[in-house]
Amino acid sequence: METSRGRIEEGTGPLVGTLPFSETEFRRRLDNTRRAMAARDLAAFISFTPENIYYLTGHDTPGY
Repeated sequence: METSRGRIEEGTGPLVGTLPFSETEFRRRLDNTRRAMAARDLAAFISFTPENIYYLTGHDTPGY
């Protein structure tokens, strides 16, 4: 992705581990997040809340 500050490389590798939802659902959530970011002209997304991390990635954080 090209931004006003330079180029950002996007991960394109395979998923690691087993998700608690289908890969199709994972892609849908990721696409929705990217669309929301683009609508706000955001180049980065950082989440600190376990609920949002789990929703987007399926990663169950120790703090959850």
